[in-house]
This record gives sequence, C-alpha cells and structure tokens, in this order.
Amino acid sequence: MANRFPIIVDSSGVPALKELASGDNLDLTGSGIVNAGTVAVTNLTVNGSQGTNGQTLQSTGSGVAWADAAGGGGAWNVISSQTVSSSVAYVTFTGLTGYANYKIVWNAVHHANHPYDNWFQPSTDGGSNWYSASHWKTHTTQADTTSTALSVSANDRANYGTSAQGQAEIYGNTHQYNTDQTHSGQLELFSFNGSNYTHYIAEDVHEYFSTRMAFGITRGALLSNTAFNAIRFGAGANFTGGTFTLYGLSTS
Repeated sequence: MANRFPIIVDSSGVPALKELASGDNLDLTGSGIVNAGTVAVTNLTVNGSQGTNGQTLQSTGSGVAWADAAGGGGAWNVISSQTVSSSVAYVTFTGLTGYANYKIVWNAVHHANHPYDNWFQPSTDGGSNWYSASHWKTHTTQADTTSTALSVSANDRANYGTSAQGQAEIYGNTHQYNTDQTHSGQLELFSFNGSNYTHYIAEDVHEYFSTRMAFGITRGALLSNTAFNAIRFGAGANFTGGTFTLYGLSTS
C-alpha cells in the first residue's frame, strides 16, 4: 500500500479537496486518532518536550509524560557504552546532562604500551576545552600484592592532577601494565552538573607478572563555577581494547 497525504478542504480561494501539503500540520484539536495499526514517527514530543537523556514515557494516570527510567530512586541507568577496538588516545563521553550523579565502569582495558598513569578530565563546553583549573585536590592510595606480602603507599596532590598536567588522577601506575595485561575499575561523580564542587571516587585494579596484582583508590574534589557536561579518559599510552559504560543515577 502506498503512503499518501490525507485529504483536507482548502478554503483559500475556491474551496476544494486537496492532499495536505508537505510541511503543513494536521490540526486535531479536540479530536483524536483511534484504531491505528502502526504509527511510524521520526521524532516525538509530549507537551512540547522531548524529555532528557535516559528518560522514558510513563503513564500519569490521565495521560503520559517523560520520567526517569523504571526502578525509582537509586537505579543506575545506562546512558551509553563504548568498546575500544583500535588504538585511541582518549575515550570521551559528551552530553552528560539530566543527572546529578554519574558512574563510568571500564572492563578489561588494554594499552598499546606501558602507561604512566590513568586519569580523566571534565569539560564545561561539551569537549571543546578540557578542565585544567587550579582548584582541585586528590588523594590516592595504591597497593601492590604478591603471594606473601602487601605494599601500600599514599599520594596527596593539591591544585593539580597527575604530574601537574591538570588531569584528575585515577591511578598513579607505579607498577606498569604490560601490553598483554588488563585493568578494570569505576569512577563515581557526585554533583557533576552543579556549579560548585564535584567530588569523585575512583577505583582501579590490574594483574601483572601473572602472579601479582595492584590496585588504587582515589578521592578527589574539583571546583568549577560552570556545570560540567563531558568527560574524557586518558593514560600514558593509547587504549587498544576494553569497554567503557556510562550510567546516570535516578533520584526519583
């Protein structure tokens, strides 16, 4: 069956029956559509809104409205996921709006060669510029395990991230990864879309030399008068594998 425009009465000039012109709207004020088998749309607004990233349409009891995904407060909703399949310097997420708290989880991440650090940078303008301000502090606890011992060290940084480069440290890699080794971890961001301090907690763990493993836990605070809306991850060597997944935390 062919697709056709509906027939309307064209009252301009001599009244006549015509197809609705492309680009015109069919006004159904006070009316509705019933018994439609399939409705195909290219976009959808409800009460003039498209909602925010991650929201779904839910019943209000008397209609429908955009709302956070099912699960209520405390539910982590997947926003997007990236799988690294070729050598890249950064893994970047943009469009971080609509949630106060975010989490990024990375799994089985590989590097092209030994990285000296793992770090992240936020952005207030969608990734055009990356945060490198002087108002932040971090504290990292690192540990190295063998079959018989545990070695722990701590590192405080004020007013800068790794190596004073303006990057927020996730893990200062004193025990460097080999190219056949992987690491996994997570980063939690609190009040990321606020206009004051964003706090974060990062955890990362990796194995090396077949019989040993190392891990790091970092806590930090970043100050910005403008809300962040993008983030990128980097290291001292390109990413060559692994998956990064971004979540938003529902509060209602």
